[in-house]
Amino acid sequence: MRERDPFLTAPPGLAPRRRSDAGSAAVELVLMAPILIALTLLIVAAGQIVQGRIDTDGAAHAAARAASLEHTMAAAQSAAETAATASMGDQCGSATVGLAGDLEPGGTVTATLSCTISVDSPVWSSYEVTSTASSPVDAWRGEP
Repeated sequence: MRERDPFLTAPPGLAPRRRSDAGSAAVELVLMAPILIALTLLIVAAGQIVQGRIDTDGAAHAAARAASLEHTMAAAQSAAETAATASMGDQCGSATVGLAGDLEPGGTVTATLSCTISVDSPVWSSYEVTSTASSPVDAWRGEP
């Protein structure tokens, strides 16, 4: 005769008891909800940081282009700051624009933009982004 497994069958004369799954979904939801909320907030914060980096790259390019159109370094600095501010809008808390290169025809102007982006997240409140872009000075432009 085959020996019975006490874990798979009920003792003789007793009906097997089945465990109910009632309430298990609620327990799983209570345990997983904070993790899912934290993950969602982290994804939103990462998206804001990536968008800020893309915008800062575009603003650095605009600043380099604006600076390359000027004839003096003072005018180039002013034009670069104006272009970066216009491109970033109110997204950047404090922006600094640095220029390097020369404004001689055929030269290259490099703009470095540092910006503090505010992030709506409990993980980060702000994030520092630095972008660099270069723009050539027109080789055939005339003198002022």
